[in-house]
Amino acid sequence: MKLLIAAAALAAAALPATAGALPPGDTSVPLGSTAACVVIATPALPATCNFIGAGSSDVGYIGGGSGSYAITYKQKYAVCDSATQTVSGIALRNATDDSGDLTPPNAASQTTWQQGVVYTITLTGEGWLAIGGQGTPGQDMASTPQVGPAPDYAGAEDDTNGKHVGDAC
Repeated sequence: MKLLIAAAALAAAALPATAGALPPGDTSVPLGSTAACVVIATPALPATCNFIGAGSSDVGYIGGGSGSYAITYKQKYAVCDSATQTVSGIALRNATDDSGDLTPPNAASQTTWQQGVVYTITLTGEGWLAIGGQGTPGQDMASTPQVGPAPDYAGAEDDTNGKHVGDAC
């Protein structure tokens, strides 16, 4: 374990000043869990990565530095036509699960994220954040999970209250 931490520290130190994550870009990988992700941010670029909520309270994150973080996700919702008072479509909106500063006492939490929902960690400034927990990914789980296309938006939280196009608002 000490060797792994030392290797990660060396890799982080070798990053160019413009790196946004380790490696740059989206670093979300299954790592034996549906929720596992590591990001390292520099002042030059914010860093992001995606992970899938495991629906378990055994998921935690920890980070430090002088920047800030936000954990966001997409919600699908029913769009109401005010003239007809019926649902005219299903759309996506951004929602924030958690956010804060990485400055001491640093970021740390153990919480539950909804199973199957794709979350995005964004780090700005300087710092790092790692998330991990229990879960069992399928063989076909994407290494960089994304919210799927309309109208289902797989991976988004369902905030439609069961409404479909044409239903009363």
